[in-house]
Amino acid sequence: MEELLKNKNEESFQKRNFSRKDKDDKELKFSVAIYPKKERIQLLDGGDKEIGYLLFSTDSKDLEKLRVQDMRITNPKEYGNNLAIELYEELLTFVKQNKLKGIKSDDVVYFGAVAVWKKLSDKGYSLIVNPDAQNEYNNFCEKYNKGEEYITEDKRLSAKKGASVFEINITL
Repeated sequence: MEELLKNKNEESFQKRNFSRKDKDDKELKFSVAIYPKKERIQLLDGGDKEIGYLLFSTDSKDLEKLRVQDMRITNPKEYGNNLAIELYEELLTFVKQNKLKGIKSDDVVYFGAVAVWKKLSDKGYSLIVNPDAQNEYNNFCEKYNKGEEYITEDKRLSAKKGASVFEINITL
């Protein structure tokens, strides 16, 4: 935890470039930068235009895990490119580098973000689902795996107030 606080005083902790191919096989360039002091990860296009972000905080109940507060892909043309995964994986890298124990969600997670947590699980991260949300998560996954939309009235999974719907633990 002391290492995290030390790094939070730095303006920019790290920046990483990556590229993807679009549906027309054109290479698209991106970068991701983490700002611990601001508790923010920023996703940039090939230049310096922000196209997404992830906000995180230290969980007051568990100082060894970071809580994902909000995540947005702000450029609609980038929807469906799995760029949200890059933001979450950047946070997981930050967690590992600072010898923290993992990340967790809020007590409410909307289906767009549920899909991101599921994809992290599919990539091999050990996803823990809150028992309050397990049945709905199973139903979501069943539909999602078939390429179908899972529809409920409130379009979200919930846990008890203050709890997390999802957690990913990191082993060092």
